[in-house]
Amino acid sequence: MKRVISVFIILTILFSAVNIVIASGEPGIVISFSDKTAYITIENVPADTNSVQMELFTNDISTGYELFADNGGSYALLKEKKLGNAMMLTIYSDNVKIDNAAINLGKIECPKTNCLSSKANLILLDRELNPIEYKDLEVNFGGKKKITETSTEKTSTAETQSEKATDPVMHNIYYTITAEAGAGGSISPSGKTNVVAGNSKEYTIIPYNGYKISNVTVNGNSVGAVDKYRFENVNDNADISVSFEAVEKEKPNENVMEGNYVSFPDLTDHWAKEPVGYLAEKNIVKGAENGMFLPENNITRAEFVTMLAKISGDDISGYTNSPFGDVDYDDWFMPYVEWARTNGIVAGIRDGVFAPKEKITREQMAFIIVKFADAKGYTLTPKNDEITFADEEDIRSYSLNSVKRAQTAGIINGSNGKFYPESYATRAEASQMLYSLIQTAK
Repeated sequence: MKRVISVFIILTILFSAVNIVIASGEPGIVISFSDKTAYITIENVPADTNSVQMELFTNDISTGYELFADNGGSYALLKEKKLGNAMMLTIYSDNVKIDNAAINLGKIECPKTNCLSSKANLILLDRELNPIEYKDLEVNFGGKKKITETSTEKTSTAETQSEKATDPVMHNIYYTITAEAGAGGSISPSGKTNVVAGNSKEYTIIPYNGYKISNVTVNGNSVGAVDKYRFENVNDNADISVSFEAVEKEKPNENVMEGNYVSFPDLTDHWAKEPVGYLAEKNIVKGAENGMFLPENNITRAEFVTMLAKISGDDISGYTNSPFGDVDYDDWFMPYVEWARTNGIVAGIRDGVFAPKEKITREQMAFIIVKFADAKGYTLTPKNDEITFADEEDIRSYSLNSVKRAQTAGIINGSNGKFYPESYATRAEASQMLYSLIQTAK
C-alpha cells in the first residue's frame, strides 16, 4: 500500500511539473513591429505540425525583405514575388519547434516601416506531408486595435484618420475572375479566383496531347491563341475562356515512322533505339528542336514524373497547385508533380521540397517506378533471379527493396555487377526502364 501511495505521489509531482499546452481553435498569425523589423509567431498550432508555408502580403512593391529564422528548424526560406501593386512574401520552414502550441518563425527585416498588410495564407504540414490550409487569415498586429468595416466601436474622426494612416491595408476589395477551358486542354487556375483590387493575375493554358489552342476569349473579346494571359490592375469582375481543336499527333522534327516506332537520327545504332521509338510514338517522350533525341543527356526529376503521368493516361487538368515550395502554380511541370504526389508516388527530397530541376539518380528512378506500379495496380512479376550488386551497400535503405523488385522484374539492370545508385540517369536509361515497365505490366 505504501508503494502504491509513493508511486501516485511521484506521478502527481511529475505531471504537475509539465506544462502541456494543446492547441485550441484555428491557428492565428501574430506580427509585432519594431521599426522595420516584423516578429512573426503562429499560435494555436496542432502538435503534429512539422512544416510551415506562409504567404504574407506587403503594402507596396518595395523589395529587399530578409528572413532571420529563429524556430529551431533545419530549413527556412523567403521568396519575393510581385503581385500587382504589392509583393507576396512566401516563407517556408520545416522541422519547426513548437512551444506552448506556438511557432516563433523569427523576424523579417523590411525595407520600410508598416510594410505588411493584414491578410495572410497559411499551410501547416505534418511529417507525412498532409496539408491543412488556412486562407485569408486576419493578421493580429501585436494586439494593436484595428478598425474594420464591421466595428461597432465609436471612434473619433481624428483617431480614425490616424489609425488608417499607419495601419496596413484596412479594407481589401476583391473581384472575381472566372476561368473555363473547353475539351482538349486546361487553364490554370481554373474556376473562380478572388483577386485584390489593383493586383494582377496570370493564367496558363495547356493543350492536351493531340490538341492545340484554338482561341482565348477575355470578357467576350478574342485575344488569340495565346498560352498565357495576364490580367493587370484588376478593377472589376472578369472572365476568361479557352477553346481547343484537335491536331495530328506531333512528331519530332526529321523523325520518320518505322512500323510502330519513331526513328531519331542520333539513335540509328543506339541500344535504346527501340524503347525510345516506342515511347515517342506514344507521345511519352519527345526529341529536341533539331530532331535529335540526345540519349546521353541527363533527365530531371520533373521530366521523369511527367513521363510516368503520360504513361498512366490520367487526366492531370485538375491539379492546379502544389504544396512543394519549389513548384509554382505556373510551372509547366506543376500538374505532373502534383499528380505524382497526390497518388503517393513521390514525397519530395525533404519536407516541402521536390527539387524538380535536379537530375534524377538511378536509385530514385527505381524507387519512383515501383511506387508508380503499386499506385496503378501493376503486377511486377519476377522473371529474373535476385542478384546482389557489388555496390549494394551504397544503395539507400529506403530504395533497396524497390531496386530489388525492379531488378527481378527485368526493369533495371546493373553494369559490371554494380548498380551505381547515385549516378544520374540518362534519357536513354529512363526510356529503357519505362519501356520495360510497360512490357512487364501488359
